[in-house]
Amino acid sequence: MEIAKRMDGSSRLAASEQEAFIQIISSCRRELYIDSLAQIHNRRYYDEIMSAEYVSAVAIIDIDGFKQINDEFGHLAGDEVLFRVGQAIDSCVRSEDEVRYGGDEFVVAFCEITRDCFEDKLKRILGEIGRIHLTRHPEIRLSVSIGGIHRRGFVRDLFNLADLALYRAKRQRGLYRIEE
Repeated sequence: MEIAKRMDGSSRLAASEQEAFIQIISSCRRELYIDSLAQIHNRRYYDEIMSAEYVSAVAIIDIDGFKQINDEFGHLAGDEVLFRVGQAIDSCVRSEDEVRYGGDEFVVAFCEITRDCFEDKLKRILGEIGRIHLTRHPEIRLSVSIGGIHRRGFVRDLFNLADLALYRAKRQRGLYRIEE
């Protein structure tokens, strides 16, 4: 009976230690792969995980006039913009399909999506970002330009094609452009 009690206590201790270990691993993974400003996946996640995924569409999202926002309203306002844009994108796609690539650029990838659904997703992202209201800076009106490629391939291979589409979309703010 005494041995059974000790074994039961040992099992609980082992389970408790295992749970603590899992929490530590989860916390470390979050530190590694989550952007501290935008609170979505970061460039490391892109480089180590997302870039090797085989998908049917990739889009790059660039905040229009972001440097001007930082220059005129300060870096705290810029940080808030990055957070709010990250959250807007997060509300439109699965969290594993989005990253803050760097600066004011975000990348989204879709495993299986038709061209029409891809276009609808990009329109929804534009709309969500257009509805962002910054309470401390109500005069800031956010818009983004989006370059997308709808073609099957690895994210790393489609990225440059999406970047070319973004370059074309940037000529006019607040638009998206999809290449095939």
